[in-house]
Amino acid sequence: MKKRTFIRILVCCLALTLLAGCGGPPAATSTPAPTEVSTPAPETREFTDSCGRTVTLPGAITKIAV
Repeated sequence: MKKRTFIRILVCCLALTLLAGCGGPPAATSTPAPTEVSTPAPETREFTDSCGRTVTLPGAITKIAV
């Protein structure tokens, strides 16, 4: 009987701790407005794999095959 009472009290305390931790007001965060920098996209891109092979691809890739 004492064991059940102890477990119930422990569960209630844990539930109250959880509710108190998640129930606070949201923190006010201000994010700066992103600045747009217009950089021209490269016409081609070069990728090198771990074996040293180099592949040149166009800058605007429209499809990918797996």
